[in-house]
Amino acid sequence: MLRTFVSACMLLSASARAQSFEVASIKPSQPASADRQIVGFQTPPGGRLNTLSTSLRMLIKFAYNVKDFQVSGGPGWADSESYDIVAKGDGNATRPQLRLMLQGLLKDRFKLTLRHETKDARIYELVVAKGGSKIQEDTASRQRIAMTGPGKVMAQKTPLALFAEFLGTLTDRPVVDKTGLPSTYKFKLDWTPAVGEAGLPGPAPPDVAPPDSNGPSLFTALQEQLGLRLQSAKGPVEILVIEEAEKPTEN
Repeated sequence: MLRTFVSACMLLSASARAQSFEVASIKPSQPASADRQIVGFQTPPGGRLNTLSTSLRMLIKFAYNVKDFQVSGGPGWADSESYDIVAKGDGNATRPQLRLMLQGLLKDRFKLTLRHETKDARIYELVVAKGGSKIQEDTASRQRIAMTGPGKVMAQKTPLALFAEFLGTLTDRPVVDKTGLPSTYKFKLDWTPAVGEAGLPGPAPPDVAPPDSNGPSLFTALQEQLGLRLQSAKGPVEILVIEEAEKPTEN
């Protein structure tokens, strides 16, 4: 019994560490200048998360993977004040794990308290297009879905529920998987992104070629290249209400 209890405590401790950054620095952003106009998130290799000129509301949106309309309430500085964060977690941390770590950081350093509500709102449903899907089943590879450049996605061993969630980061609405396809798949998707649709967490690396300006839209590329499409619908959407928040102390 004691050994079981100790093992359970060790597992809980390891889980807590896996969802917390090992080190994290938070500083108020410097005023914008000619050589400092970058805003957004960067996820370098090694379980790192860097943010530049990000407000509390932006941090909440990234941490909980929600849209702007899904965050309400909070003090005025939640939009007007911006912060630079340099944080490091486990070296093998995935994007979802980094989001969980940021959630913990917001609760710890910003004393953030959220209330969760649900309301009906506009969403997209990911469905199989007429003619059937064109994606290839993949159950052997290591699971991965990532932006490889502006308007470029590569996926392997990816369930479509995860792909739908990923698409939600590129569109103006949450996306729900309604394809009915139960396996995991590999595919590539190339399109010409609209403004704000590139999907990269930060500025594109200088060695990454820009997308073809004459290429298809995201909606067209989904149908032509993957045999999938996004259809408008209404459905339950989570709303995050900021109940409490404090400005973090600089370190």
